[in-house]
Amino acid sequence: LYFVAKFIFSDVSYTQALQVVYLGFLTSIRVMVVLLLSSLIWVPIGVWVGLNPKASRLIQPIVQFLAGFPANLFFPIVVIVIVKYHLNVNIWISPLMILGAQWYILFNVVAGTVA
Repeated sequence: LYFVAKFIFSDVSYTQALQVVYLGFLTSIRVMVVLLLSSLIWVPIGVWVGLNPKASRLIQPIVQFLAGFPANLFFPIVVIVIVKYHLNVNIWISPLMILGAQWYILFNVVAGTVA
């Protein structure tokens, strides 16, 4: 740790290091809020699908098909829209995080409910 700190602070001031820690903290708060929102949306849906065999037969194949497309396929489209309309990147990348997290939440809730 000593050598890492020495290496970092040879080129970076303490103020800059504190700024990085602060921005990392803000990012972690944003990620937690996005995960909470995703969970609030997808946990009830997952429980409903898991408890309803008819809904499970209908919805699970559709969800599995949609989950096959990685969220990062949408990144270039979102970046183009953000740049074209001069949107705030800090706000408009949050839907991408939701898109990436929703399938994991939904699959695990459905699997847990069925089990």
